[in-house]
Amino acid sequence: MLSHYPAHQSIRMLAASRAAAVTLALALCGSAAIAESSMAPGGGKASAQLNLRIIVPPVMQLEANQHPLQTVADDLDQGMHRAEQRLVVFSNLRRGLCMQLRLALPQVSGWQVQVADPASASLTPLGGDGYRLCTQRIGRTAIALVHRFEARGQTQPLPWPVQTDLHAI
Repeated sequence: MLSHYPAHQSIRMLAASRAAAVTLALALCGSAAIAESSMAPGGGKASAQLNLRIIVPPVMQLEANQHPLQTVADDLDQGMHRAEQRLVVFSNLRRGLCMQLRLALPQVSGWQVQVADPASASLTPLGGDGYRLCTQRIGRTAIALVHRFEARGQTQPLPWPVQTDLHAI
């Protein structure tokens, strides 16, 4: 078949007719779906039930463990070192969480710890193996501790001697 149109116009017309055919097909499919949905019988009742169950995973996190890098002797005659530690923990555990505090330096002895605010946490000695520090609060809790260490003959600063391990109750 011979065409009186230049080649580029023929290609444009062919593309336009294909686009028109696709548009027509989509229009017919869409109207068929509308017709089908409008022909559904009325008068019936519809109901649905949706049960949601949201599971929040347990979270326990030590957000801050602030303490000096070294302890300095408070009383040079007795070799007593004093330092403060601030712990910030976050938990959503219903029963709370505990931390085990233990000495990491063998040259330190006579270790004593006190909780600055006893309402924030409870402290229990573990018979020479450290202390168990527990809180049963849900959410973020700040705990301030005061440590005293005995390091006889040690007048030089000591590296931080306490290791903190976090445990769920």
